[in-house]
Amino acid sequence: MVEESGYPSHRVPSIPAPAAPARVRRFTTAFSDPRTPAREKRGSPGGASGSGIGVVITSDRQLRVVRTARPRGIRLDGEVDLANVEIVRHSLRAVARDGAEVTVDVSRLAFIDVAGLRVVIESAAELARQDGYLLLVGASRQLLRILRLCGWDTAAGLRIGQPGGA
Repeated sequence: MVEESGYPSHRVPSIPAPAAPARVRRFTTAFSDPRTPAREKRGSPGGASGSGIGVVITSDRQLRVVRTARPRGIRLDGEVDLANVEIVRHSLRAVARDGAEVTVDVSRLAFIDVAGLRVVIESAAELARQDGYLLLVGASRQLLRILRLCGWDTAAGLRIGQPGGA
């Protein structure tokens, strides 16, 4: 026997369990950067791919690493911590193989811990040994302050700039 009350009943929708295992899924794709002028999207005169194209090297719920063509380097979106610092290390090594200037855009970075900063500084030092440098652009005031407090703002091979200019 079922009793009825005067209270309205509320149904809670069931939430399906994830279909995939608990591992993090990563994907790679290409996209066009909307901030790039249309003239640059057509490609460079040497037949290389367009400067407005970035390739997502890795992406998960916490961090997306995008390899950029112009300026040559990577852009970090999200959060860098001990859990994904090796991804950043490998991404920086891959883009720094040619030496010269490597740009790391951190303007969309919400958080970076000391382990992540150490990887950036170590990559700058490796580039300095190859007569190159790492240009860190888009750093927040807090990030710049941490770099100064650690003494890393004057690290070999590290230059600090603003997005869109050196």
